[in-house]
Amino acid sequence: MQEWFSIHKSIKVICHINKTKGKNHIIISIDAEKAVVFLSTNNKLSEREMKKTILFTIASKE
Repeated sequence: MQEWFSIHKSIKVICHINKTKGKNHIIISIDAEKAVVFLSTNNKLSEREMKKTILFTIASKE
């Protein structure tokens, strides 16, 4: 159940990122088993903002 919850939150983060204006080449990869998100952009400022959102939104697996 917890894995599904983490995946669901990851998908919500991706939807949020895709709505961000001025995005440039966003690469996102999700490992469903470990609930890990990989993010890479060409815009460092928006990358920092997105990382803050991801860290806040995705609960760590304990």
